[in-house]
Amino acid sequence: MTRADRGPVAPLAAAAYPGAMQRPRIAVVAGEPGLEEAARRWLSQAYSIVPVARGRYFAADLTAAAADLILVEAVHPSEAGWLLAWLKAQPPLAATPVLMVVPRGPAPCARRRGVVVASRPIHRPTLLAHVDKLLRASKNKSS
Repeated sequence: MTRADRGPVAPLAAAAYPGAMQRPRIAVVAGEPGLEEAARRWLSQAYSIVPVARGRYFAADLTAAAADLILVEAVHPSEAGWLLAWLKAQPPLAATPVLMVVPRGPAPCARRRGVVVASRPIHRPTLLAHVDKLLRASKNKSS
């Protein structure tokens, strides 16, 4: 474990959902090994992590996850645009905030409300900050 792996958990989980019985749910759609593991290690103390596999039942599994945030990894830069467009076109998912991890640099397609793009490799403080920002904005929007 590196020094970056230690430290306080994202502040939102306890503070932003007072009286909530359940922790905020984060659906993790990993493209390559590593993202799901990092999410579990860095976020599972404060959030419920729901892995969602790509494949035949991807849409149904992602909808069933009933996530408060979708953490998705675009394996190739060209994948980011259509993946984000698809997510935002699904009625049950359209309002769910998305944190997209891309191979290099921000994807121009992701300049939308409720979407944050981060480049790989993603580090713990960056991941926690983005998750916190998106969940706070989503909470404020629904209040």
